[in-house]
Amino acid sequence: MILNVKEVELLKLLCWCKNAPAPSAWQIGIFNAQSISALEHFGLVFVSRNKKYIRPRPSAYHLMETAGFSFKADAAPQTRPRILDRRNIAAKVLLTFYSAGADVFKDTIDEISEKAVYVPSFAARSANSGNPFGSTKFYGIYQTSETLFLVFHADDAGVYFQKELTLFHSYIDRSHIQNTGLIFMGGSVPEIGDTIFHEPRPAEQPKKKYNTDSFGRVFSMTSLPVHFVPIGSVGAQMLRYMAMGHYRERLAKMILRKSCRHMTPCRIRTLSISSRHISRRWSRWIWTSSASTGRFLRQRGRAIPKSSFMLCRSRRHFCGGVTGARRM
Repeated sequence: MILNVKEVELLKLLCWCKNAPAPSAWQIGIFNAQSISALEHFGLVFVSRNKKYIRPRPSAYHLMETAGFSFKADAAPQTRPRILDRRNIAAKVLLTFYSAGADVFKDTIDEISEKAVYVPSFAARSANSGNPFGSTKFYGIYQTSETLFLVFHADDAGVYFQKELTLFHSYIDRSHIQNTGLIFMGGSVPEIGDTIFHEPRPAEQPKKKYNTDSFGRVFSMTSLPVHFVPIGSVGAQMLRYMAMGHYRERLAKMILRKSCRHMTPCRIRTLSISSRHISRRWSRWIWTSSASTGRFLRQRGRAIPKSSFMLCRSRRHFCGGVTGARRM
């Protein structure tokens, strides 16, 4: 049995996640049907009958052990659909951060790191005794050179936001990085926007067992910068931008050119751009968000090259510039 470097790296990721979606439904980078088929041929991974889940076999963990990598396997194969579905989402999120160049094989945040780090929630839980995270629903913590982000997958179930935020700040208390923010992930930016801004009416909402905060409510009540990042290659590109030092200012200058003016973060609360400047260079949709509003704007003009950009602002301070790009 001979595995190439990509197949070994993919096997490490699968053993780290324990479960992942079948590549027929979703794939990115080295996580593709061809690589999974090769690992399945060597008897290292198992694909479920319904083709929704894949998991490493015991032989995969043994192979990683002989190669010097230690991963903890489940005592028995997980069969509960709710847990498997969450693991699938967690694997998609982790693979997106991996494709963005982040170090995903961490269980704690680093004090000093040369590259971006993503700490998945399952690793943070296992590294802390006593389960301090309890029933929190965050998927991980993303660390760049300037900011620590709490990562969620936006859905209709909601979260206990104050509890999540309290534990997040307690967890990162020893870090030298003071700036914090939120990342809401989903299938696409419009899908995340629908979850945030188009909440069902009370009569249409399913009855909740517990009173969680919807992501729309979290978005409206928080003063932290919020970033909408789709799962997949487009989201990975956005995360690369976010890992750049002073990326907002640098990308804003690239987009606005001579129209860009220096703004002091402590004095500016909102970001406004003249439609005259937008219409010169862009057409298609531009997503803007704030702590109180979210809307789509359409400007006429020449076609935007390759991508359109998402601008962000916060009630407390200017966090805008460009948070990411996607094809429209």
